[in-house]
Amino acid sequence: MTGTANKLGATRVVAEAIAKVTYQDLPADVVEAIKKSIIDTLGVTLAATTLGGDGGSVAELVREWGGREEATILGFGGRVPVYGAVFAFGALAHQLDYDDVLGGGVVHPTAPTLSAALPMAERLGGVTGKEMIAAVALGNEMMIRLSRCVTTDLWGLGWLQPSLFGGFSAGTAAGKLLKLDADQLVDMLGLTMHQAGGTLESAYNPGSSWRGLRDGFAAKAGVTAALLAERGVPGDKQALEGKYGLLNLHLGGKCDPTILLEDFGETFSAARVGYKMWPSCAFTHGYLTAVSECVRRNGLVPDDIARITLSLGKGGEAWVEPREFRVKPTTSMDAKWSLPFLLGKMVQRGQVGLEDFTSSGLNDSAAHAIAQRVDWKIDPSLPTAGTGPGVVSISTRDGRTLSQRSEYSLGHPENPVTWDDLISKFKDCCRHSVHPLGDAEAQRIVDLVRNIEDMRDVGELLRRVSANGQAGQRPAERSKSVAHSI
Repeated sequence: MTGTANKLGATRVVAEAIAKVTYQDLPADVVEAIKKSIIDTLGVTLAATTLGGDGGSVAELVREWGGREEATILGFGGRVPVYGAVFAFGALAHQLDYDDVLGGGVVHPTAPTLSAALPMAERLGGVTGKEMIAAVALGNEMMIRLSRCVTTDLWGLGWLQPSLFGGFSAGTAAGKLLKLDADQLVDMLGLTMHQAGGTLESAYNPGSSWRGLRDGFAAKAGVTAALLAERGVPGDKQALEGKYGLLNLHLGGKCDPTILLEDFGETFSAARVGYKMWPSCAFTHGYLTAVSECVRRNGLVPDDIARITLSLGKGGEAWVEPREFRVKPTTSMDAKWSLPFLLGKMVQRGQVGLEDFTSSGLNDSAAHAIAQRVDWKIDPSLPTAGTGPGVVSISTRDGRTLSQRSEYSLGHPENPVTWDDLISKFKDCCRHSVHPLGDAEAQRIVDLVRNIEDMRDVGELLRRVSANGQAGQRPAERSKSVAHSI
């Protein structure tokens, strides 16, 4: 493959692989992983219709835009042009920071991919479950491969990688469903490249909405590029490897194209994706796992704990500073990045759940008191923030020092959760939807996804989770009140 890449160019190699792959090429474990990612992403996106703040504003905006009724606004209902439904879906998918994540990585592959694929499938009609699985698998593979080929650390680039790569995963999935040929997929990649962006400014500035909305912009970019390519609009032919393409300009050449290209379309990374049991930034999960294990193993209660000291890799300051803000975050999205606050919740309740990011959950004096006891230090031997283990030390009031290192957080492929865990999470998320789904209906949707290869029209999924939305509450009427409260 590498020799072929040198001859044809990376963009052409990827495009030809995408055009060639079918459901029959996917291993059984990849198919199973994609099913898990679909049900997980559907659930967290539904919960965001009431708990996600700014995502509801996007849903209201696309309804105001109007236009041809092609696809359903997830959760809220109402049909709009496909790019609007994609934008609304994506703007909700990461609002809760509860969506799947590459094990040991820094990207959330399914949010932009499924945000593009499901509305596109409804627009087209008659898209089978097998076609959907192949499209999502390829879109996720594109996102994962781009992330893995980066050879420098996340912070050295200055890009927010999910934002930077999300359009390519969305465009890949949409292009596959549109049955674009290799030439058209090259054009799609070229048109997507010019829309790629999103920087770490949003991580370092409290109050930014970008981290929650990013997948809406990425998914809309990829779908727009795919639809234009279908119509014969040409894109740059060397979007990946060109002098001013993604690998050389955006990544500054600090990447290994071999990781992107080797056996693309022949081997798949879906089984490396992990699932979150707590609705917070992936980097925090190693520390949440370590603290919860240490507390449980030693039978600790909150009053037993004098101090909690975290060892952080390079860049870890973003999750603990400024101190007072990270102890008492004022918005839901910022709380999800605030390690002291999250560990205060874990110690106090033994869990971190959706309710912890509502107005009452944020104003939790007991959790704040524990958060004040959290200290940290930078350990240069640890990997860069976002990829490392959770390393903690707990000092007790009776003079003990208890240490815990969790190499893999709960939900990581090396510390996996079960289908039952994901189904419980899905049902909980469905209860928070703007039009709540009872456990029985939620289970019916789970059953559809677990047998999605038998579906003749996967657009039914989007309609089923939004069935009551046609005459329901307007998005802004619900979402703005929630946004102001968190």
